[in-house]
Amino acid sequence: MKGKILFVIRKWWVLALVLTLALSLTSCSKKRSNLLSNSFGFGYCDGTLGSFDVYTIPKGNGVDVDLVIIPYQATNGDIIQIGIVNSGSLAYKVTTYQAVVQVDAEIASMITISDVANFDVLAIRPFTTGGFLDGNTGADAICALPVPPGFGNGFGSF
Repeated sequence: MKGKILFVIRKWWVLALVLTLALSLTSCSKKRSNLLSNSFGFGYCDGTLGSFDVYTIPKGNGVDVDLVIIPYQATNGDIIQIGIVNSGSLAYKVTTYQAVVQVDAEIASMITISDVANFDVLAIRPFTTGGFLDGNTGADAICALPVPPGFGNGFGSF
């Protein structure tokens, strides 16, 4: 009798484990609906620091935009800073103060629609303790900040 009870407990444990794993992989997964409708900006950022894919993905609230950087040819372990720059006035905003590069891993931050309107350059630089534009190490990746489609049809109308 004791052996049968242990056998049933072992079976229920395995069933509970499989059920938990199945639920965590299916029902809890989250897809961004705007990625399916191509309502995001995309660009490449290449430089001596490496090559990066850049996405600007509008959020549903009409104000915020996800800025997502994905390194695809870079040195794992490099410590970088990411910022957006106005090329006319050299005003800048650091969006990610310090991040460790891992190829194919997302580095995400949030900017606003106002930032997309006011800053036109994305700069990825090695981490420094000074100002974002201070010190020219020669290693960087600079590109145009990708703008989501429909941005020009009225302020913030993605």
